Amino acid sequence: MGLSLPTDDGTSPKGPGCPIALNTAIQYKLGVVWPQVEANYTYYPDGEHEGKEQLFITPGLLFGKFPIWKRLGMSVGLGYQVAVTSKPLYNNNFLLTVRFPF
Repeated sequence: MGLSLPTDDGTSPKGPGCPIALNTAIQYKLGVVWPQVEANYTYYPDGEHEGKEQLFITPGLLFGKFPIWKRLGMSVGLGYQVAVTSKPLYNNNFLLTVRFPF
């Protein structure tokens, strides 16, 4: 769960507000491949998007942890984010992630 506290950029009379984000994922390890399904939910209690909410489901694959140096490794993932609520603030997207776990 996360709460954004943006500063007002002056472009909107109400400002961007403080969206509340919830995220959860289910993963399963198959060697160095991690198939996953992730859910991302955002609610806008105030600001220019007041009262709006959006939910995205993201199926994806994560590859790694590949060793780089000592405990440092690298993981790479790809997913496709699908909007499942009506009128989301943006539409479906491909996602790429690169992580450096240690």
